[in-house]
Amino acid sequence: MNIDPIHPEFGARFSGVDLSQSLDESTFAQINEAINRYSILLFEDQQMNDTAHLEFTRRFGQLEEEHVSYYSRGEVTYIGRVGNIDDDGNKVSVRQIKASTGNEMWHSDSSFREIPAMYSMLCAYQVPDEAGETEFASARAAYQRLDQATQQQVEDLVGIHDYIYSRTKVGEDAVTRNQRTYMHPVRQRLVRQNPLTGERNVFVGSHVKEIEGMPDAEARALIAKYCPH
Repeated sequence: MNIDPIHPEFGARFSGVDLSQSLDESTFAQINEAINRYSILLFEDQQMNDTAHLEFTRRFGQLEEEHVSYYSRGEVTYIGRVGNIDDDGNKVSVRQIKASTGNEMWHSDSSFREIPAMYSMLCAYQVPDEAGETEFASARAAYQRLDQATQQQVEDLVGIHDYIYSRTKVGEDAVTRNQRTYMHPVRQRLVRQNPLTGERNVFVGSHVKEIEGMPDAEARALIAKYCPH
């Protein structure tokens, strides 16, 4: 198994491991350590399916239900589809396509939940000939670039993360009635710390609606500084 850094600050490419097979404890421990060190791991040329995907995911802990199906229809599923084709091979509705454009805004997955997901796992089965890339940014590197005064300013701040707020930026019909009823804003520290490495990161994104105890104009300016969307 080889690990090759992709970027000087974060990201690494793994080779010599087959995620579709059951991993021994030593191999899994190396992967888990690498996630905390590099933030993003890329496993190329894998022969995956939903069963293998979920089996690998369960090694890290309890699964998080996919929020769109759960909060819209009460369905519990652990894999969300990103694309414009449904399970029957038909194009999804215009509303669904419009709603999915909210994913193009910078965000941290499930930050709108009281307990955000530890990791997110993506598996590409079909990709377009051009465009469609998934982009990543390091909130850890962003924190390290802050001057000391700014680090002190944001250290104890609390952001209010609101899924309805972020998704209605692309249109009021981007969320369902049930989502509006059951998805409520949550409090998250603006600065989080990795318990294994001790490194801090700025926990912001398009879901951040306001900063607790800060005037709206001042809060929006601060949020926009770290997250242009």
